[in-house]
Amino acid sequence: MNVKKRILGGVLLLLCVFCTGCSAQLYDLTDEEEEMIVLYSAKIVSKYNRAQDTGYCYAREPEESADEEEPETDTEPQPEEGAGEEPPSFSDIVAVDGLQFEYQGYDIAAEYTSDDIALPAAEEGSSYLILHILATNTTAQDLTVDLLSSPITYTLSLNDNVSAECISTLSMEDLSTYYNRSFAAGTTDDTVLLFQVKTEYLQEITSLALQVEKQGQTYNVILQ
Repeated sequence: MNVKKRILGGVLLLLCVFCTGCSAQLYDLTDEEEEMIVLYSAKIVSKYNRAQDTGYCYAREPEESADEEEPETDTEPQPEEGAGEEPPSFSDIVAVDGLQFEYQGYDIAAEYTSDDIALPAAEEGSSYLILHILATNTTAQDLTVDLLSSPITYTLSLNDNVSAECISTLSMEDLSTYYNRSFAAGTTDDTVLLFQVKTEYLQEITSLALQVEKQGQTYNVILQ
């Protein structure tokens, strides 16, 4: 900008010298010269005039940049699909009309025996975790229950980081192969699911869940 001012000052000074002086003859500008000086002066004034916001080049005063406000967004969590619905119960998953199942707790043992079978002792460093599930015929008539021909697989989840597959037997108490040709109305059966787990993982059980797979669909049943 200083260079432009100096050029403009030089032009004006030269003009003064031509137009004034002690004895010099006045210099008459041609139309082209006069137009050139006027146009140049107008451009310089217009370009650096801070009092205007239009023109050849608006020279805006520097401003401190303020933080741009971010557009408001809806931060409220959206309900997940199916939220609020009750998860299916173990009875709903097994889905035998008139039969209700209820978890009764668990036992830990080195061996397992029942009225009709005796399993070998668990492997060294492992124990049996035995889930007790009560089956009740809630109808007023006898039922035939056959879970042997409609296999359901069970996986135990322990403390959220240990899993064990169900051990199936031919015991009449084994729910994974349960078969009762004549389940009397209003009666109950004590059934079990057997799992072999390393004993060190059974010292403190903080959570217990059962993954039930039926017809290609897996369900999670929280036990503890």
